[in-house]
Amino acid sequence: MARRTQLYDFHREHGHMTEYANFDMPVWFKGTIPEALAVRSAVERGIPRAGYEIKSGETVVSKVTSGIFSPLLNYGIAMGYVPPE
Repeated sequence: MARRTQLYDFHREHGHMTEYANFDMPVWFKGTIPEALAVRSAVERGIPRAGYEIKSGETVVSKVTSGIFSPLLNYGIAMGYVPPE
């Protein structure tokens, strides 16, 4: 039987689950969850780095946790934890 993370109930409610690496994990989510709305491309050119500000309009809401250049998209992408509105 696959193990479950602490987010299992949330993932089950909002996504389609499958077994991966002996865990029940989401493959995709139904619609866009609030946190995903904030995970978008960097406005400035270059590679976004940890610590860069994440803004909603002019308000700083969080900081980037990791970033990389996407050769498929041809621009930098970033991730960060953003509280739901």
